[in-house]
Amino acid sequence: MLVLVGGLPGSGKTYFSKALAHHSSACHINSDVVRKDLQLMEKYDLNTKKKVYEEMLSRTKKHLLIHPLVIVDSTFYLEKIRNLYLDLAHSLSLPIKIIEIKAAPETIKKRISHQRPDSEADFEVYLKLREQFEPYIQPHLTLWSDQLSTENMIKEAMAYIQSI
Repeated sequence: MLVLVGGLPGSGKTYFSKALAHHSSACHINSDVVRKDLQLMEKYDLNTKKKVYEEMLSRTKKHLLIHPLVIVDSTFYLEKIRNLYLDLAHSLSLPIKIIEIKAAPETIKKRISHQRPDSEADFEVYLKLREQFEPYIQPHLTLWSDQLSTENMIKEAMAYIQSI
C-alpha cells in the first residue's frame, strides 16, 4: 500500500510521517532527504523540483515492490504531482491513501522560525506554496497537527489506512 502525506511547510507532515512509519513499520520516503541525497539543497527551480520528484517516484516504486507499506512525505502541492503517485499505485494494483496535514498559519510561523533537521523552508516559502497549493480532489484524510496529539493522529490515520 502507498500512503501519501502532504501539506505545506511547517504543517508537521514529516514529524507525523516519521511517527506513523515507526508505528506501522513502514518505509518512509521524504522529499527533503531525497533533495539532500541528490545534493540539490538551496535549489528550487522547476527543473530541480522535477528531478527530486522523479527520484522520489523511482524510490517509491522500488520500495513498493519489497515493502507492504510505503509512506511518501512531501508538500504534494500540485495535482499533477499527486497524480504520478496515483498512477504508480494503479499500475502496481496497489491501494493508495492520501493524508493531508494542516496547521494554523500562526502555528506554522512559530514552527518554521526554528531550524529543522532537513527542511530549508521558511515562512516566505510557506506563503508562496500556500498561494500555489492545489486542493485535493481525491478522497483523503485531513489531520490538524496543532489540534490533535501525535498519538491521536496516528490512531485516525491507521483507521483510515485500514479502511480499504
